[in-house]
Amino acid sequence: MNRTDYEAVVHACELQEELIRVDHLSNDDMLELGNFIVREAKNQGVSVAVSLIKPSGAVVFQHLMDGMSAGHQNWMRRKFNVCAQLERCTLRAWAKEVLTGETLADYGMNTQDHVFCGGAFPIKCRTGEFVAVLSISGFAHFTDHQFGVNCLARWLGIPNVPEVPFFDV
Repeated sequence: MNRTDYEAVVHACELQEELIRVDHLSNDDMLELGNFIVREAKNQGVSVAVSLIKPSGAVVFQHLMDGMSAGHQNWMRRKFNVCAQLERCTLRAWAKEVLTGETLADYGMNTQDHVFCGGAFPIKCRTGEFVAVLSISGFAHFTDHQFGVNCLARWLGIPNVPEVPFFDV
């Protein structure tokens, strides 16, 4: 893996964040989206932990499928904290950390409550208003990220959302 690999991840994440926008997102919408993601996981024969949380920290939807644990819930909490503070997906935050050398501490964050790794994605309105964070845990962090993005894009009916390039780290 080289600098170009990380830059490609940042670029793909930025495109995803630009393309995946909502007109509005109510609590009922988040319940519907969360249940959609759980059904998608079941259809694919996988188990995940999923949460939809408002930037204020209000948990609107959370579900841990069979096989998921409090450890997965803690990973989602730490990913949420980074996404909510930076208003960008945590996979992009992770890749930027590698590229720039910026650490959690540079943003006033600690490792107990925050983590730079994929799996939390900001949901924004077309106006730019930040309305929720989708967090996924249960896979490796690239897959956590892409599974969440794919589900969100399908639920919204947004075609041709680019995937992030996967590579071993």
